[in-house]
Amino acid sequence: MSQLPLCPHCLEPVRSGYHGSCPNCGKSLENHNPEGALPLGTQLGGHYTVGEYQSADGDGLCYRGVDNDERRFVLIKEYFPVTLCNGRSPDGDLMPKEGREVLFKTSRMDFKDLYDDLHRITPETGLSQILDVMEENNTVYAVEETEKGMTLTHYLKLRARTLTPVEARTLLQPVMEGVALLHKAGLIHRGICPDNILLPIDGTARLTGYGTLALRTGGRELKSQLYPGYAAPEQYSAAEFSGRYTDVYALAAVCYKMVTGQTPVAAPQRKVRDSLESAHSLEAGVPTWFSQVLACALRLDPARRMQTVPELMSALTDPNGPQPNMDILLACYRASAESVRNGSNRYAIDRAMLGLDDQPSTDFTADLEEPAR
Repeated sequence: MSQLPLCPHCLEPVRSGYHGSCPNCGKSLENHNPEGALPLGTQLGGHYTVGEYQSADGDGLCYRGVDNDERRFVLIKEYFPVTLCNGRSPDGDLMPKEGREVLFKTSRMDFKDLYDDLHRITPETGLSQILDVMEENNTVYAVEETEKGMTLTHYLKLRARTLTPVEARTLLQPVMEGVALLHKAGLIHRGICPDNILLPIDGTARLTGYGTLALRTGGRELKSQLYPGYAAPEQYSAAEFSGRYTDVYALAAVCYKMVTGQTPVAAPQRKVRDSLESAHSLEAGVPTWFSQVLACALRLDPARRMQTVPELMSALTDPNGPQPNMDILLACYRASAESVRNGSNRYAIDRAMLGLDDQPSTDFTADLEEPAR
């Protein structure tokens, strides 16, 4: 473990503590995290430094963090359910709301069980790795790897054309394999969408955005987080059951977005009037058989829907057509990403290979910046 605290921006030791500016990168070491969040520089478990607050959902808060021993960036997720929690005590412990103590504890147990399971089964193909799980401050912290790259959402915005079915199937292959592994372990993701699929510079697509059942189901005790167009209809009611078929719906919805350029109609709207157009009708280049597979996986009734991810993977592969070439697709993606980061004059060529537009996105460039050393 480092003898000196590390800057949460550049990973270099800071001798003066967390105030003023870092002498190495010049960025502020003052705490600007929201009230109630852990202050910048907080040490957890003797191994991690809390950096800047990133986001919040019904499960809790997310911070950019530092693994002090490995000197690398991580994501730190803190169980902090706003509907059940009354803030922090002066010593930093979470305080459940009066009358909600039992629910606070059971939900905290669900959070810990989920991340303990993910810690046990990752790293695996297509799944973002959970590096550590610890209890402190009357709550639970999960530490997740972080990779330089971009989300599938950003990637699709950069493209000048939709993906072909072969390209979409190839790009999603590792994610589908990862989801199948989750299912074997008895876990359902319930949050698969382009925002939660990461395309690292130096690896295959990975699924992130893990969450508890209560987070991904409407009408539960936590503030729900559902992704319209990708969340299956059964997720909108606590009275219905989700299962492997719930993630099948989401994967098919992501694939639909990739080949048509359009987000599927949200499930609640479809239940009133199902106006979801077939992928083939929106994009003539999508074969009818491929469009029919997506339609089967996107059925509103779980009993009539395709049931498992292996079934979906098999059905989306045309035995008579060209087979996906993962190596070529990844090589093109990595070359393009490196070109953006390095300002290479190969940039336009690489983007053309990927079907991207001609101008770099500032968001994309920012996502690929390396921290100052």
